[in-house]
Amino acid sequence: MANPNKAKGDRAERAVRDLAASRYPGSFKTRAGFNDDLGDVIVEHPAGRVVLQVKDVASPTWKAWFAQVSDQVATCARESERAVLGGLVVHKARGVGDPTRWRAVGELGTVLEL
Repeated sequence: MANPNKAKGDRAERAVRDLAASRYPGSFKTRAGFNDDLGDVIVEHPAGRVVLQVKDVASPTWKAWFAQVSDQVATCARESERAVLGGLVVHKARGVGDPTRWRAVGELGTVLEL
């Protein structure tokens, strides 16, 4: 039987990918084991790439997540031919199925650069 937490995370990542791709064609979900850790979803914004780390958990661990997304932005910038604008953590709100209503959180410096 598949890991239910992994399945939950994969569903959230696909929902974010689909939303991003509907607004920014070419956005994609990374594949574990095939890419360096570039993040969960890469948004192909006209100005450059945005790294999204998607989380579907009840209790946020912001400090760890911000460190993780910072590392992923650095890796993506190193591996990408396009500019990388920064990264955000997307946290699925409990009981909210619509990804447009989930939280996209970043450090203020990152948000101002975006």
